[in-house]
Amino acid sequence: MRIGKAVNNSLLAILDSRFKKLKLVQLEEEIRDLKARLKLAARVAKSSKATAKLLAAVSDEDSGEYRDAYERLLELKAVRQTSICVALCSANRERRSAWASAIRNRTSVHGRGEPPSRSDRCVDLASAQRRT
Repeated sequence: MRIGKAVNNSLLAILDSRFKKLKLVQLEEEIRDLKARLKLAARVAKSSKATAKLLAAVSDEDSGEYRDAYERLLELKAVRQTSICVALCSANRERRSAWASAIRNRTSVHGRGEPPSRSDRCVDLASAQRRT
């Protein structure tokens, strides 16, 4: 009878408490790991304001500041991606106009009376890459 009362009344509360304690320990471990990684990143990139803000937010346990710093980091990543795309488009534009000129003037492999072979294509690609 006493075992039945203990199981019915106390066991669920005890198990719930233990589960919450384990979850808390797991979260604290994740926060410690994040702090360590952010400290390393802050040392490597000393001039990075975004990393410094993330580290400060984690150290202060301020979720609002962390959210703001993380959003800023995402903005910076988007700007970086955009600048990479712009650089690739510029390089492509130069190659495209050189290619169009070669076709229009019938120079290089385009001046022959037959389509270029595979080896000609590889040579032309290699020489175009060396020019850029």
